[in-house]
Amino acid sequence: MGQSTSPDKGSFKTVKVGKKKAGFTKSGNFKPVKVTKTSRKVVVEKAIHSGEMEGVHVSEKGREDANEYVAGHIDSDQLVARARARYGLD
Repeated sequence: MGQSTSPDKGSFKTVKVGKKKAGFTKSGNFKPVKVTKTSRKVVVEKAIHSGEMEGVHVSEKGREDANEYVAGHIDSDQLVARARARYGLD
């Protein structure tokens, strides 16, 4: 992730998904990355790998939910809600 600043947005980080970057433009406008099946897959793979590097195991049900997110059947809010409900965090 790259670190940058914007006069009215303060410090922020850009996020790279594939070859695309999301973040603030020089004029201070936010430039999102278009969410595609490929970008969702990359984000999920990176998240699972990051967790594994920290010793976190992703359950089979968690992977099933992640696959539903990648396929576009649920959005990121629903993915998070399912995980929170599974572990009693609601």
